[in-house]
Amino acid sequence: MKKIIGLMQGRLTKMQNNRIQQFPFDNWINELKVLNKIGINKIEWLIDEHYKENPILNKKYHNKIIKQKKKYKIDIVSICCDNFMFNSFFDDKFSFRKLKRLINICNMLGIKQLDIPLLGKNSIKNKIKMKYLIEKLNKFYPILKKKNVTLTFETDLNHKQTLFFVSKLINKDNFGITYDTGNSTFFGFDYKKEINTFGEYIKTVHIKDCTKKDYSVPLGEGHTKFGGVLKLLKKKKYNGNFIFQTARKNSNDTNEIKGYLTFFKKKLIKYYL
Repeated sequence: MKKIIGLMQGRLTKMQNNRIQQFPFDNWINELKVLNKIGINKIEWLIDEHYKENPILNKKYHNKIIKQKKKYKIDIVSICCDNFMFNSFFDDKFSFRKLKRLINICNMLGIKQLDIPLLGKNSIKNKIKMKYLIEKLNKFYPILKKKNVTLTFETDLNHKQTLFFVSKLINKDNFGITYDTGNSTFFGFDYKKEINTFGEYIKTVHIKDCTKKDYSVPLGEGHTKFGGVLKLLKKKKYNGNFIFQTARKNSNDTNEIKGYLTFFKKKLIKYYL
C-alpha cells in the first residue's frame, strides 16, 4: 500500500492564516520524518506564491533535500506548481521561463512530474487562452523528453473540453491529467463521463472529498463516489499514485491523516487492488 499513496506537502504542519495549502517553510524536514512514521513514503512537493523563497528553487538546498528524503525514505514524486495560480501564464511574462527552470530542477532531483493547476487566474475556459497555452506547451516537448519529465494539468474544464485540450498536446508520455476527485464533485461533473473520456491521460489522482457547496470536507463526509472512481480507474488500467490533498483542521494532528489512510485503504482493497 505504501507504494501508491502519497501526501501533499504542508498537510502535517499547523495551518497559518486559515490556508489549507501552503508550503511549510519551517517544518518541511520534520514532515518527511512524520510521513515515514505513519507509513507513507511519497510526497508531492508544493510551490506556492512564495516562489523565490522555496528551497527547491535554490541549488544550495538541493543536497539537503536529497539527504533528508534518503534519510526518511521518502520519494518526491511530483511538484505541485500552485505558484502559477498566483502568477498565471497569461499575466506573468516570466512564467514559461519559470516552467523551464522547474523542468531542469526536476531532472536534477529525480522528480518525474510537474502538476500545474489550470484554475483561478490560470484557467483555460477561454478558448483563446487555451489555444495560446497549447501552442506554448508543445514547444516544451523536446526538453520534457530529454529531461524525462511529465507535465500534468488539473483543470476546471468538463470532460469534453479536457479531452480536447490534452489531445492537442504532442505526446501523452510527457503530458497528462491530474485528476482531482473532490474538484470533480465540487464543479458538478460526472466522474463516469470524465474517466471514460480522458482516463488514458490520467497520470496522478488527488484524493479529496467535497460537496457541491463545500470545497474540501473530511474523506467520507462529502459526495465523492470513491468506490465508483476507483473501479473505473482500475478498468482504465491506471497505475499512478493517489496523493492525499485532503481537508484539514487548524492543527498538524497526524491522527487525521491516519484516519484518512484507514478510510482510503479500505476503498482501495475493495474496489481497486
